[in-house]
Amino acid sequence: MKRLILLIVTISLFGFMGCEKEPLPQMNNDKGTAEVVMRTLKSGGEDGDPVVQGNIVDANGGSVSAATVELFVEGNGTPVATDISDANGIFQFQAAQGDYYIVVTPGVQNSVNTGTFSLTGNTHMTIEI
Repeated sequence: MKRLILLIVTISLFGFMGCEKEPLPQMNNDKGTAEVVMRTLKSGGEDGDPVVQGNIVDANGGSVSAATVELFVEGNGTPVATDISDANGIFQFQAAQGDYYIVVTPGVQNSVNTGTFSLTGNTHMTIEI
């Protein structure tokens, strides 16, 4: 049911457009593991750069609010964008096409990283921490 609601929200935010589901590799490291499901939506942002939007959820599928979400270019340790997840666990970035990874810091807990992904168009992610 939660996945259906997530899909409906995604369609309502980006309009009725096709999407492809692509699982990302989970990233294991000393800080934690994030399981990620990514959907590439066929459309561009207002200025042509892709939009990355997503939800941070816990192992039970509940929304994780107030998590710091940072977008990094692969190979660079400085974030290119930062957002804080809202009450529904939603975050959003706009970035140029390229290879990125995301670091999520949920409150006082340890950070978790996603695997590297290629941003080629508007993308929706569900990140389970």
